[in-house]
Amino acid sequence: MAWHGARPSAALVATAFGMLVALVPSTLTPAHADATHGTGVALRSTVSTADLAAGSASTVAQTGAPRPAGVEPAAWTVLTPITAPELEPTAEPAPEPAPAPAPEPEPTPAAPAPDCAVLACVALTFDDGPGPYTGTLLNTLAAKGVKATFFVLGSRVAQFPDLAARTAAEGHALGSHAWSHQSLTSMPVEQAADEIDSTTVILIQTVGIGGPVLFRPPYGAFDEQVRLTLAERGQPVVLWDVDTEDWKNRDVGVTTHRAVAGASPGSIILMHDIHESTVAAVPGIIDHLQAAGYTLVTLPELLGPTEPGQVYRSR
Repeated sequence: MAWHGARPSAALVATAFGMLVALVPSTLTPAHADATHGTGVALRSTVSTADLAAGSASTVAQTGAPRPAGVEPAAWTVLTPITAPELEPTAEPAPEPAPAPAPEPEPTPAAPAPDCAVLACVALTFDDGPGPYTGTLLNTLAAKGVKATFFVLGSRVAQFPDLAARTAAEGHALGSHAWSHQSLTSMPVEQAADEIDSTTVILIQTVGIGGPVLFRPPYGAFDEQVRLTLAERGQPVVLWDVDTEDWKNRDVGVTTHRAVAGASPGSIILMHDIHESTVAAVPGIIDHLQAAGYTLVTLPELLGPTEPGQVYRSR
């Protein structure tokens, strides 16, 4: 910084410096200090040059030190606190309204049952299961959109309860084929009754079947005593009019031919889902029967309400 004129003497500089040191802190009165202590509030000058010129004496009185000679009043400053403006409270935003719940989908109405008094209906029936190939058969029927009827053994339902439950859950009809596949005509009446009743109980427990259970005697063998025993329980005797003899031929082609060639409106076709060849023949049997104009249904759809002890071989 360049100096103009003679350099100030050392005594003058020392005097001025001492006055400045004494002056600046004294401008904060106790009130100022209290107002700014710990608040971080900035200070600004509130005294004009004219005020200082007019009030230099009072300033000197406040500071306790005389104004140095040659220092103009404009160079003097008195610091006062800046008061921070009060902030208006910010209003809380209104909560977003909860989205309206999606409407419940309307249930799909069940397809009307086929009218077998008008249509050429045929029922596919399978005995002796459930077994190792029943799951594959259920897959085929589901893929084809066809429902069938299964006459199950009580002992096999106990062995494969999940398959029995799946069969019912997928819309197929279940009937009883007795417990052990022994001929009911070759045993005492009480034992035959137990074969019938034990299977009915496990069907109720496993799949919740209700109402009179359709019954197909093992080997199709029954006598008057067996028929009366069933009649007492409200159960009909359901046989067949088309025998594929799949248990004997174990051949896809032969089984298919016998099923298709023997069918007529109202037919009940006998097969066994415990044979792999039979399960393999089912897709072709379905295709040929449908191509010939047949509607494939369950036995309850084919027969409608049944009579206790009545024997049914077809519609």
